[in-house]
Amino acid sequence: MGIYLFNPSNQAWGLITRFYDAYLARADEQIGLQIYVFNTISTPIPLVMKQIWNGTQKENLLPQLQASTTSSSSAMASNNRTTLPKVTKVVLIGSLYREFYEEMKYLY
Repeated sequence: MGIYLFNPSNQAWGLITRFYDAYLARADEQIGLQIYVFNTISTPIPLVMKQIWNGTQKENLLPQLQASTTSSSSAMASNNRTTLPKVTKVVLIGSLYREFYEEMKYLY
């Protein structure tokens, strides 16, 4: 059984490498989030998303979002972009609930 798990078939390996090359290979940082919720009734998705957001911000895994988009803050942000090195991050989200992906996509 371990042979099939750790050495996938050529067809499965081809799918994996094509996905990696297309979406993950050129990133400076790769972040994987596996989100498992036992019961969305007792633990609503917005609560879990808030916990994920707090954890990723606390550990500096994801960039901070700007609260306002005024002209002065936009100018300041554009100045910071020229002085700071650009880091490309990709986030791979594994979950049974599409809402987590959609929320991250909306935020960024």
